Amino acid sequence: MSGPEKGFSDEVATGTRSHSPNRVHEANGSYKEDFEMDSSRIVSSVGTRQEEANKATSIAFYEAALNEHNFEKALQYIGPTYTQHNPNASDDIAGFAGFLAFLRENHPLSRGIIKRIWADGDYVILHVLERRHPDDRGDAVVDIFRLDAGKIVEHWDVTQPIPETLAHANGMI
Repeated sequence: MSGPEKGFSDEVATGTRSHSPNRVHEANGSYKEDFEMDSSRIVSSVGTRQEEANKATSIAFYEAALNEHNFEKALQYIGPTYTQHNPNASDDIAGFAGFLAFLRENHPLSRGIIKRIWADGDYVILHVLERRHPDDRGDAVVDIFRLDAGKIVEHWDVTQPIPETLAHANGMI
């Protein structure tokens, strides 16, 4: 299994990560919350060649589908079947097309930034900061994709709104 114990890196393009993954250590010794919508800062494990290909497919799919709301572009990453486990989304490829149409119409500014990605065989897990509008605090989301022959064929997700205050200083993203 790949994951934190196998090649996990806390290094990011800018700043140094603290032990709390959603905070960035500043040069002056302070910390700031990392709510930047910057996908160049993805923290990732290192996996097999197939796991790396599955991660690349999942990132490209996420960008095309959930950030660009472009069903036709996203379709190239989906297998011949698509099983959906989100209770609020219809099953199959047509259901996914309907979901993207809903996003384009009701939340055209929505954007998700992948903060972490792991792969274990045919499964890819994304930890995402998702916002329906740039001013939203957003949601902490975990998306799980199963791939078959390099294509996404199944999806699960869990979502938690990010509250204004937390009962701890650890953050959520």
